[in-house]
Amino acid sequence: MTKHKENEKDTNVNKEEVITLTITEHEGLKESAKIAEEFKNKYLMAHADLDNARKRMAKEKEDYVKFANEKFLSEILYVVDNFDRALDHMNGTQKVDTILQGIKMIQKQFHLLLEQKGVIKIEALGKKFDPAFHEAIEHIESGEEEDGIIIEEVQTGYLFNNRLLRPSVVKIGKKK
Repeated sequence: MTKHKENEKDTNVNKEEVITLTITEHEGLKESAKIAEEFKNKYLMAHADLDNARKRMAKEKEDYVKFANEKFLSEILYVVDNFDRALDHMNGTQKVDTILQGIKMIQKQFHLLLEQKGVIKIEALGKKFDPAFHEAIEHIESGEEEDGIIIEEVQTGYLFNNRLLRPSVVKIGKKK
């Protein structure tokens, strides 16, 4: 073989460098590798814990949304029961005043329950029109001294915890 071919052959050989370490250095590297493995395991466990916490929180949120109105609905059932009793009682009587009195009691019970839950009726009749709380459907000529006074409420508006739940639908007076 020629000398050139021998050199070429030597360059194709896998070159590995040999590093010499003291026993103390070798033991130090082994300890560092052990610590790195512990940190890796702790990271993987923390990551799994975080994933589980996210899943648990999503499930709790889903359940909260699903059952958020449960207490309110159980309380409203008392009003429904009173309506059922009133209707049963109406079948046996022709006294309109008794029926009317019963329905007014149920209405009062219903409004009281809504107030306890933070739902407040917007008083609109005779007030100045406010587009933040009222929805005008008609302007009517009236004898009012001032434009923009609500003269008829078509549908009652409500606030829920001081936030508009539904605007009052109203008719507004205008000067002739």
